[in-house]
Amino acid sequence: MDVPVSFHQMFLRVTTVISLCGNGLLLLLLLHRRSTSLGNYRVLLIVFAITDIIISLFHIWYIPMFVLGRFGFIYYGYRSLFGKSAIAQNSNVLFSVTFYLPFFLIGIHFIYRYLLLARPSIVKYDFKRFMLFCAVYSIVYNTFFAFLSYCVCNLGITKRFYDILAGYEQRPLRSHINAAVVEYVTEDHEINFVAIFIILAAGSVGGHSILVSLVCVYKIFRALKHTVLDLTMKRVHIQLFRALLLQFSIPFIFSFLPFGAIVALPALGIPLGYTASVSLFFNGSTGLREEQREGTRKMLKNYRGFITQ
Repeated sequence: MDVPVSFHQMFLRVTTVISLCGNGLLLLLLLHRRSTSLGNYRVLLIVFAITDIIISLFHIWYIPMFVLGRFGFIYYGYRSLFGKSAIAQNSNVLFSVTFYLPFFLIGIHFIYRYLLLARPSIVKYDFKRFMLFCAVYSIVYNTFFAFLSYCVCNLGITKRFYDILAGYEQRPLRSHINAAVVEYVTEDHEINFVAIFIILAAGSVGGHSILVSLVCVYKIFRALKHTVLDLTMKRVHIQLFRALLLQFSIPFIFSFLPFGAIVALPALGIPLGYTASVSLFFNGSTGLREEQREGTRKMLKNYRGFITQ
C-alpha cells in the first residue's frame, strides 16, 4: 500500500505536537520543587522526556521512508535524500540509532523499577554508579548501532534498487543520494552474506533490549507479589509499573513488529513498494503516555512527602 508523503508529513506533525506538549508538561511537573517526592526516578523521567523531544524533532525533519523490493529494501529520509550537509549524509545512521533508542531507555526504566523492589540500596545509595553504568551501556549500545548502520550505508546502492526508488519517487533522482539499501540477494543472484549478517547483528542487539524489558516485567511481577511493602508504596510501584507496560507495548506493537515485517518480507521475495511505514513513527517519539503523566501528577499531589528513590 503506497502512502503519500503528505500523509507522512501530516502524521508526523501530529505526533510531534503530542510529544512536545506531553513531554513539555511532564518536564514542567518534574522541574517543580514538589517533584522531589519522586526521588532519583525523577532524573530518569527527565532524561526520557528530553530524549523523546529530540527524537520527535529529528523525525519530523527526516521523514522516514521505506521501499520494499524483492529480496531487499531501501530506507532514507525524504528531506535528507539530496542533502549535502554532514547531518543529511549521516541521517540514515542517526535514524537507525533513534529508532531503537526508546526501547533501550524503557529497558533502563524497567531495570530501575526492579532494582527498587529487589535491591533498593543500589538505586538509593549508589545512584551515581547506576547512572554511570547506564551512560556506558548507552554509549556502547548506540555506537554499535551506528557502526552497523554505517556499514549498511557503505554497501552502496545497486542499479536495481536505484531504479526501484526512481519508480516510486516523484522527484527526479540525482547521481548521489543519501539512501541505505539492504539487499539479501545480489543482482547476480548470489546471497549477500554481509547484509544478512548486519541485519542479524542489529536484530540481536535491538532484540536484547526487548528481552531485558520482558525479563524485568516477569521479575517485577514476582517482586510485587512476594515483597512486603507499605500499602501506599505498593500503589505507587503498581501505578508506575502499569505506565511502563503501556509505554513498552505501544511502540512494540506499532513500531518494532512492523519493522520486523519490513526486514523479513523482502527476504521471502515479497515486494511491497512504499509500504505504510507510518506505523514506525509510533516509537518513543510520541512521548510519555497519558497514564504516566497522570500518575506523576497524582503522586505529586497525594504523596508529596513520599520518597521512592
